[in-house]
Amino acid sequence: MTSGERRGPTPGHLLAAVLVPALLLALIVRRGAAVLVPGGGSPRSDCLAQLDIDGVTTASSRSAVQCTEGDPCDHDGCGNNSCRFQVALCLNRSTSSCTAPAGGLKKVVPKGLLKRLGIAVPDLKSSVCGAFLGVDVALKKNGKKKGKKTLALVAISTAQPKKDSDAVTLTCLPRQFVCPPTAIRPGRRFPSARPVRPATRSASARR
Repeated sequence: MTSGERRGPTPGHLLAAVLVPALLLALIVRRGAAVLVPGGGSPRSDCLAQLDIDGVTTASSRSAVQCTEGDPCDHDGCGNNSCRFQVALCLNRSTSSCTAPAGGLKKVVPKGLLKRLGIAVPDLKSSVCGAFLGVDVALKKNGKKKGKKTLALVAISTAQPKKDSDAVTLTCLPRQFVCPPTAIRPGRRFPSARPVRPATRSASARR
């Protein structure tokens, strides 16, 4: 090949040209298709603050989410009689009945469990979601009965409507079938190997 000839695209370049746009599209679809739970109250204030529950495709209602132990929405594996929800706080997300305030929010006050666990509150003027927080909901009656926990917060706006009071109930449902053999079971302990002691010679052998 002479110095004046141009090289055509290599197989590596062609693969990158296909994969990079596909990965970007996957990231956009993940956040765009997220199920945001408004938390009850008036729909006119839903845009101020909402909760994103990772792995949940459909909310039970405007203020409730259910997850069966061991399903994709349970982030601590299968067989431990508990569901770990991954929860993120999202602000200033316009809905069909609520337009996000141009000036953002004045403050967000996590209540109860969200306050104790320290959920991440994003920039009050942004429309992004904060980091995910693990919330464990244990089953009752040795895994035979569902368990519940409620997450609450208050968001104060710079415009009307001024206030959004949210409460979302997370429900962990018992699994009806056995866990897959490959499922991870956190907390399961295996007996540790005992060190092998070197054999000792008998008294006659030492003589």
